[in-house]
Amino acid sequence: MKFDNANIYASLEDPKIEKDLAAALQQGKSAAELAASLEFKDANNLASCLKSFDDAEIVVNDIYTFATLIQVVDSSNEAAEQLTARADVLLSELAQLAVPLNNRLMELSDADFQRLLDEPVLTPYHFTLRHRREMAVHRLSVAEETLLKQMAVDGLQAWDDQYFKLSATIQVEINGETMGLASAFNLTQSADRDIREAAWKAIRQGWSTHQESVVAGLNAINGWRLSEFSRRSHKKDLHYLDIACHQSHIQRSTLDALLDTGYENRAVGHRAIQAMNRWNGIEDGKPWDLMAAPKETDDVEKASIPFAEAMGIICKAFGEFDPEMAEFTRMMADKGWVDADPTPNRATGAFCTSFDGAGEPRVFMTYEGTMGNVLTLAHELGHAWHAWLLRDLQPSEREYPMTLAETASIFAETLVRQALLNKAETDAEKRHILWQEAETASALLINIPARFEFEKNFVEARKSTKVSANAARKLMLGAWEKWYGNSISEYDEMFWASKLHFSIAEIGFYNYPYLFGYLFALGVYAQKDKQGDNFRFAYRELLRDTGRMSAEDCIQKHLDRDIGKAAFWQDSLDMVESSISAFEALV
Repeated sequence: MKFDNANIYASLEDPKIEKDLAAALQQGKSAAELAASLEFKDANNLASCLKSFDDAEIVVNDIYTFATLIQVVDSSNEAAEQLTARADVLLSELAQLAVPLNNRLMELSDADFQRLLDEPVLTPYHFTLRHRREMAVHRLSVAEETLLKQMAVDGLQAWDDQYFKLSATIQVEINGETMGLASAFNLTQSADRDIREAAWKAIRQGWSTHQESVVAGLNAINGWRLSEFSRRSHKKDLHYLDIACHQSHIQRSTLDALLDTGYENRAVGHRAIQAMNRWNGIEDGKPWDLMAAPKETDDVEKASIPFAEAMGIICKAFGEFDPEMAEFTRMMADKGWVDADPTPNRATGAFCTSFDGAGEPRVFMTYEGTMGNVLTLAHELGHAWHAWLLRDLQPSEREYPMTLAETASIFAETLVRQALLNKAETDAEKRHILWQEAETASALLINIPARFEFEKNFVEARKSTKVSANAARKLMLGAWEKWYGNSISEYDEMFWASKLHFSIAEIGFYNYPYLFGYLFALGVYAQKDKQGDNFRFAYRELLRDTGRMSAEDCIQKHLDRDIGKAAFWQDSLDMVESSISAFEALV
């Protein structure tokens, strides 16, 4: 359960790191020099420039990833922190070097731009270049674009770094025991309500102590974005949701259809919450009950699931769908590409990342033996399988958006849950598995849209003034009231501080893609039985297209459906409703 990244670099002191950093910078400078004298009639030289920028960025990103994977396991490692900071600066420098070329490409006439794309050598860059061109009207001058990227390192990104450091170093006390937030979070999934309440309140108190720092970061991040969007509106208004949708490779109409249909069906999420509370004998559901484990019964075993057993469960479920997916998962464990062992100064959360140069994914989480942990592991391994399938494509074809990224992870999670459900022999076993379905439904149909609601309202408030911690609490209460309604008797007004996603600098609205991925994954999963054994190959091709198509085009091609219409999302929501009805009957 610990990373083995020795094939990437031997250690933080590996002299190859310094050589690679220097070589990447030189490669970026050489590409910029070539780009400056580039005649756009020469597609070969343009392809060479684009590839050089990509290759240099991959090297630096891999160094950043290497240091980050040390830092998330042990936040006290100052050398790792310093190396990520250096990599951030170099990535900014490479981005600055690429600005003149990007601006020149965006300024080409439609005819000249299409003439370039007609050249076979540029085929891998078709979607990336077209996608960038959609925002061409919002491009700034070379000097302005360069300055923005330069200042972001110690501006925008610094607030993200501060939050990460806080989340990894805050210590809380629960029933006399001091622990980090990652371990405290796992206790919020306990079957013991008193422990859950103690853990939730300790986490809340830990963040309340630092609420002024967190709200300062949120104000800075969103203030920066609003100022930038205003400046980019010199020719045409740029709305903050336009940026979010562009990053997600979707249209605003698709986002509206997703959220509107979700709101109309929020009662399904409410029913999931209420059924879980009924089973646990809870009449006044609280925030600390939302991730509760089901109460123990004599007819179903509740023992902790060892990590090796969890991997076995996941591999078996994956293998029933696609044997190669199972073999890949076993390789992840055998090669030390998963780190899940609880450590004292460990970062919170779970994620998948990749060493793109080597084409190797890595999974980080904190595993403590719960069924929720098993499904989280499956979720992240789904991301890893997605990355693995794309490893032979050009870098520009691997840049898939969050909306489609979450599809792979939730599809993998669904494979495991359904495999367990199909093998369940008693009502008690079925109820235990459907509990996970209910918990997922409550989180993705209710909590995720509440996050979106809060962030949207925070951005709107930030347009006119800085938002105080007290105002942030009121905005969060309003968001929870809109989406949770009376399904619980108390709301989490400090959720804005404890949820990392709001403080991510690189991307705003790091929320609705989870709802998108959840419902889309169910739509994809529904095709599994319809198409039979060959569907695993179709699924692989769908994932391989996620970085070279818009979400609308990808789904139209592979499922022949229009995601801009409510009907697509309603079909998936009907599948969720069916699962919740089955769970209610068992409860």
